[in-house]
Amino acid sequence: MFRQDPNDSEGGYLLSMPGLLALVGATAYGADDAVTPQGRANAKYALARILSAARAGGFTQGDLLDTLFSNGEVSQRLRDMVYAAVDAAGNEAMLNIVVAMQERCDG
Repeated sequence: MFRQDPNDSEGGYLLSMPGLLALVGATAYGADDAVTPQGRANAKYALARILSAARAGGFTQGDLLDTLFSNGEVSQRLRDMVYAAVDAAGNEAMLNIVVAMQERCDG
């Protein structure tokens, strides 16, 4: 889901769409005090959009995935569900959500 960017001399990472979902879920519900209330709201917005797109694509475990994120679960089951949700949502929907997130955060 995440890997070191070989072209980034500052140690940045490349993020896949499943990695984006995992990061959004962790940010939406995590106990990280560095996340602002607006940041948490943006993450919850993105999570809801991704899960909605996944449901539209046939993913039936959106509520369970949301619960796992809210419980702070880190497991192979969560990982498998993240990949399945992104697959169900599809690339076009995921890209549209990324654009909407950028507009929301920039605006």
